[in-house]
Amino acid sequence: LESIKVFGSYVIAAVGWEGVRAFDVSNPAEIQPAGAMQTNQHVYDLAIDSKGYAYLANEWGGLKVIDISDPEDPSFAGGLGVSLNYNSRSIDIFDNYAYLAGNKPEGAVLSIIDISDPLSPKLVDSLEIDTDHVFDQVDFTWAYAFVGSGSDGVRIISPQTVLGLEDDVLSFEIPVVNAGDYSFSLDGVSSQKGMTVDAAGTV
Repeated sequence: LESIKVFGSYVIAAVGWEGVRAFDVSNPAEIQPAGAMQTNQHVYDLAIDSKGYAYLANEWGGLKVIDISDPEDPSFAGGLGVSLNYNSRSIDIFDNYAYLAGNKPEGAVLSIIDISDPLSPKLVDSLEIDTDHVFDQVDFTWAYAFVGSGSDGVRIISPQTVLGLEDDVLSFEIPVVNAGDYSFSLDGVSSQKGMTVDAAGTV
């Protein structure tokens, strides 16, 4: 089990090489298996929109879009695979865009994909960073993508950087502590513990 998301009275789960599975949780005391769908690669993560589509980070299969409007019978809707050419590990969506993170032998990659038409997603642009660590988690909030990169820590990436309109990628290592002790702001990234990160990414 790699990732789960709630969709109405169902839980949609990314289950690695077994693809995607749906579970009816309308009665939490008696969870029932619902629909399932295999994909051609390992499903590491998924995100769900309000239209009833699930977007999968599908390893070297890239982005897969699954119609889950009927969770009892999920079906393939669209995708973007060969043109990405990297190992997709995490995904988040915001408005009409998907933020897909992963890695290739040369480094880590973050892509912005237009999903305004879920049946025909289109690559907007990608940012590649030379690192030995994969991008294994992406969350989009406050108009920035927060990307986990193993022992490299966290990188905060603006969509403008991916589009080549800005140069800065803010990077910093997070100390191994209780995450609840920290609250971050984007004005220099400060924490309740007094750690401050400047624009160059230096702690």
